[in-house]
Amino acid sequence: MGSRVKKSLAESLLSLPDPRGFQGRDHRLPSIIMLIILGKLCGEKSMAGIQRFGRLLSKKQKAKLGFIKHNTPALGTLTETMKAVDAVALQSILSQAMHKGKAIQQISIDGKTIRGSKSAEHPATHCVSVFCDDLTAVIGQVSSKGKGLEIPDAFRLLESIDLKGVIVTGDAMFTQS
Repeated sequence: MGSRVKKSLAESLLSLPDPRGFQGRDHRLPSIIMLIILGKLCGEKSMAGIQRFGRLLSKKQKAKLGFIKHNTPALGTLTETMKAVDAVALQSILSQAMHKGKAIQQISIDGKTIRGSKSAEHPATHCVSVFCDDLTAVIGQVSSKGKGLEIPDAFRLLESIDLKGVIVTGDAMFTQS
């Protein structure tokens, strides 16, 4: 009988591919991601807020996050790193960390257009998400081609989730084949 060793989120983030060049690696990728998560959990709404939050941490707190030799990352480092990170791989790691060891009985899938994402250069961002009522959390999300075009994106998302014994619900759009 093999026993499963539970990994911390920081340990799980070590498997996230680092897209940065060697010159751009003053800070470890898991440390940057953990700082962003911590900042968000503490109510920061922007990368600038997270950057300020990081600067206010004590030396001991920074060391716990893995910022030993350097200060916390600059705003540009935070934003450019998050632009380059493989969002699907990060989502998978975060999703696994959230529901590790907890039974999932039912999930709901739905598409939404993200408010405030439209600009003069780009159309509004649309995504398909999987919500787990048992965890009261989104456990998966992918970008979508848009309203009415969500079915292939939903199938792509569902492929990344273990559905054995899970009830999957969605709105009427997902009754089409």
